[in-house]
Amino acid sequence: MNKADLANIKSDYELFNIILFNNSLPRANKIDFILHDLTFAAGYSRYRDKPSKTGNVHEIAFCKYHAFSKRQIQEILIHEMIHLWQVHHVAEWRYKKCSNDIAHDKVFTSKMNTINLILAKRGYDLTIKQVCDDKLILDENIKPRVEYYVFFAESHGKHLFFKVKIKDFDKIVEKLNDDNYTKVFSNIYAIKTKSYLYNLLAFNKDIPEFAQESLNANTKEDLYDENNPENIWIIKNNEYIYSK
Repeated sequence: MNKADLANIKSDYELFNIILFNNSLPRANKIDFILHDLTFAAGYSRYRDKPSKTGNVHEIAFCKYHAFSKRQIQEILIHEMIHLWQVHHVAEWRYKKCSNDIAHDKVFTSKMNTINLILAKRGYDLTIKQVCDDKLILDENIKPRVEYYVFFAESHGKHLFFKVKIKDFDKIVEKLNDDNYTKVFSNIYAIKTKSYLYNLLAFNKDIPEFAQESLNANTKEDLYDENNPENIWIIKNNEYIYSK
């Protein structure tokens, strides 16, 4: 997606606000529409505690690395407009700062299904899960990617992950050879990747105390693959097994 695509967003927003939301959402000039380095999602809607430089508190972002069709851009836009509707017309406090599971609750699903019925004859298909497919990246618009490691960890049924630079890998792995970690984490493995999917994650120079990014059900299905032959296992079944 590029700036030319973004130029049409405001007019599409105003149209959908009228036909799908009874013109009840803020006007387009009250929304910051941006392109962003997104992880996992094709777009997001954000409420700010403080206004941006434009004076707006609402932001709708689109993944700039993906070759979306016009229809896909509109579907992403409507999806994010439902989140905006949640903030303004449901329980405002509940949706301003919330997890992915809360944001896509029964209220969201009901509204999405209603809109799908309205737009069905026009071929629209809104979904909860909006994932940027790495195969569809506009490579000509991206600088050469730097390779790095992503660590996936499982602890008490939760799946967590964090990102480290190549030069810090050995230090991280060596530190994990400790009873404090093998008791807490049943499984930890790493993958080496250049994928843009983890762009928003900060690099860790040390082992975080795993108060890190938690994988929701959809993300886990896409990214957490214990059977991938390229996995570099560090801890398996609460036992440190890594060797160079």
